[in-house]
Amino acid sequence: LAGLANSTGRDVALVRKHYAAFNRDDVPGIIDTLDLDVEIVGSDERAAGARERFRGHHDAARFFAEIKELVADNEVVILSLEARPGRVEASVRLRGTLRATERSGSLPAMHFFTIADGLIARIETYRPDWRPGVGS
Repeated sequence: LAGLANSTGRDVALVRKHYAAFNRDDVPGIIDTLDLDVEIVGSDERAAGARERFRGHHDAARFFAEIKELVADNEVVILSLEARPGRVEASVRLRGTLRATERSGSLPAMHFFTIADGLIARIETYRPDWRPGVGS
């Protein structure tokens, strides 16, 4: 059981490091937490069941840079983290201001991280639509 606790503890620490880099607007720091072949799958209400997919460091950097371009003062607030070996589930609030409309607010989201060899190998995100024009 001690090895299991150490493994899940390292996985949670990695996810916390990932969020800390995001909150600092540190895209290179975010990329440092990701496996070279990371897959990011995003689902939101706008997608109507479709999913956005990004693969590898280049696509991941583009994904996070797009968020930073569209949303100012963004922050992820961790509400809860649940871990088992190789998997961390995060319930979070996404806060920020849409640059296009200057509308501020927060949205609930769920993030599911797959951890392999000490890096994030996959991120699945589920959230309401946050892009410009939503609710206007």
